[in-house]
Order: sequence, then C-alpha cells, then structure tokens
Amino acid sequence: DGRVRALAVDPSGILYALVSARGVYKSTDGGNTFSKVGRPNTVNDLPTVVMPTLGLNSLGEVLVGTAPAGSGTTLEFLYRFNGATNTWEMSTVSLPLNLGGYFPPAIRRDVQGHLISSWPFRPDVMRSTDNGATWTAIPIPNAAHVPPNGPSATVKAVYGVASHPVSGELFCGTEGDQWWHSTDLGVSWAMVDEAGTSPVGQEPGQNGFLVAFNKDAEPLIGTQGKPSGDFLMRLRSDGTVVPSNTGFPVWGMVGTANATTVLREMILTEEGHNYLAMPVADGQGGALPSDLWGSVDGATWHKLG
Repeated sequence: DGRVRALAVDPSGILYALVSARGVYKSTDGGNTFSKVGRPNTVNDLPTVVMPTLGLNSLGEVLVGTAPAGSGTTLEFLYRFNGATNTWEMSTVSLPLNLGGYFPPAIRRDVQGHLISSWPFRPDVMRSTDNGATWTAIPIPNAAHVPPNGPSATVKAVYGVASHPVSGELFCGTEGDQWWHSTDLGVSWAMVDEAGTSPVGQEPGQNGFLVAFNKDAEPLIGTQGKPSGDFLMRLRSDGTVVPSNTGFPVWGMVGTANATTVLREMILTEEGHNYLAMPVADGQGGALPSDLWGSVDGATWHKLG
C-alpha cells in the first residue's frame, strides 16, 4: 500500500528509498535487495504514515520530513535516524509547523555541510548545524512591492529551497511565485525578477518548488503547473525566467499541491546531466506512477527507457 516518495544515495553508494505508510528502506547492493532502516518492529517506526521527504546528513544518517494529520500546529514533523542507537529521534525545531497535510518539500545540504529545508506556512528557511538534531529559522524579509497580480506585498510561505554546490548561493520559492536568492548563506535576501517581467512574475499563485540546478548553474524551478501548460521554469544567467520543459507532454496540473502532484526532486550528475521523475498525466491529478526523463542542459528533455 506504500508508494516510493523519495530516493537518496550516500557517498559510499548505499541507496535509500522512502516508502510512505511503510518506512525507510536501504540497499547495499545497488538496489537488488532492500532492508528496513531501524529495528523491524512497529515500536521503532516513525509515528506518522505520511512521509514525503527524505535527506541524508553528513554522517550518512537518514532524515525524514512528515505530513502530520490534524489541525493546529506541531513541532513533530522532522525526524532523524540515530545510527549509533539504531532508533528514530524527533528533531527539535524552533518554530511550529501548521498542519493540514503540508510537509517540508526538500531537505538539502549547503556548501558548509549544514542542512537546509523549507518551513511550510512560514516565511522562513530552516537550517541545522548539528546533522538534523536541531533546526532554527532563517527569516526572509518582507518584500517591498507586489508583483503583477501578486497575492501579497510580503513574503509568504516558503516551498522550495536549494543551495548551489559550488557557489553556495541559496535560492527559495515562496507562495505566489515569488523567488528569492542569498549570496551570504541566508544573512540577506533579494527577490529574483523584482520587476515581475518573467512568466514567474506574471503568473503568481501557482506555488513553485525549486528543485535543482543545471550544468551552467542556472536554477530549475518546478511548479504545480501554469495555465500555459508550463511546469518547469529556468532562471537564466541574465536574470530572466523562461519555460524549460521542451519535450515533455502538456501537463496542466494547477490544483492544490500535495505529495504526488508537484515536482520536488531532481538530480544533477557530475557529467552535467539532469534526471527527473515526471508524474504521469493519467487523469489522476498528476499522481504516481512516474516516467523518468533526462536532460543535458535543463531546457530540452527526453523520455528514458
């Protein structure tokens, strides 16, 4: 009954797969066989069944972001697998998360080796300097203007977040298609496309999820889909944002984001190739299954397999 929501590989080659409603599994033989992370009993399982987000810290320990059920706020949404004790531990966060099915869309690592993640329903980026045990907020200041037809003059909930592996520049996307970047590890932030001249500025309200960079260090922005059918955008080096989904079939998903309808994970290999799992347009709201697509420039894509 579970679905694979995310994959991760540590430097030693161990493959991890997060299966929602089941737990985290690992393979030490290239994916031929898998075993469950932790002791094989329900007592040691995570206390929630909805697990959309997976990451690894510098120790090779697994981190999981959950989507708790219910209403109100909670501090119980990030967990770390303690390799020394072979048990799951709840991470300590400095601010609560609003419930309602939302979750940290991504857990990344910056150039300092620190972990960063989004903070749903809050205008913050989370950072952990102790391998995921504790998390504190990096606030993003209020915007001074409203993009054309924008929903708010202030920065709203952060969705996507990414750190360039060489320059260390941070990028994040907020509710209403506002995009921000920081060149000083989050101390200060500036808006991308401040005049709102690109498709991101002109079509607010579709809530983007920044997913990766191409080989030319240009950010690739995955969104819930726009009325034009575009869903993957590229921030070019000249500061403009252009569609970057050439080759894909039309994918008009513009509904509410959930664990199966948004583009959240994309990898860039050392050779400069991007790979993306694309939800199949099967009439099920963009839900799984997915096809695998590849690109050498992040602009033109080809279906693989």
